[in-house]
Amino acid sequence: DKFGRSKPVLSVIFNVTLIWIHDTWGDLLTNPFAKPFFTQARLESYATAVERRSRVNLQVVGFIDGTVRPICRPSQHQRLCYNDHKRVHALKYQCVSVADGLIFHMYGLIEGWRHDSGVLAESGLLQQLQQHMQVPGGGGVYALYGDAAYPLSIYLQK
Repeated sequence: DKFGRSKPVLSVIFNVTLIWIHDTWGDLLTNPFAKPFFTQARLESYATAVERRSRVNLQVVGFIDGTVRPICRPSQHQRLCYNDHKRVHALKYQCVSVADGLIFHMYGLIEGWRHDSGVLAESGLLQQLQQHMQVPGGGGVYALYGDAAYPLSIYLQK
């Protein structure tokens, strides 16, 4: 017993808390523009911070990457979870982080066999970027920086 509670009771408390956090704040992980947190001023400060660090003016405000999390081999549906590239059974998620370390967007968990570009298309992130990543005054668009697994576009730089 920990904290005067049995393991099953602690598990229930943890799960109920997790559900409450997801129900209350989950939209911030899948649609960061749903709340007025990522304003134009904040996006500009991210672009400035990245430019100062990299010495390249690409209007990059964040970094996108898919992550493979290995799991034990499942007893059923093994092929769905098998990642040929890493040669492990896995689950994947996609994350966008910004210059101050905040998670800007999170999508997943999904099957381990999926490619990062497919995850991006399924997540709806590109549509959100098209709606909200315009630089004020017609100065172009803000972009994310990703690895070679992502398709090149005005919103995704490599």
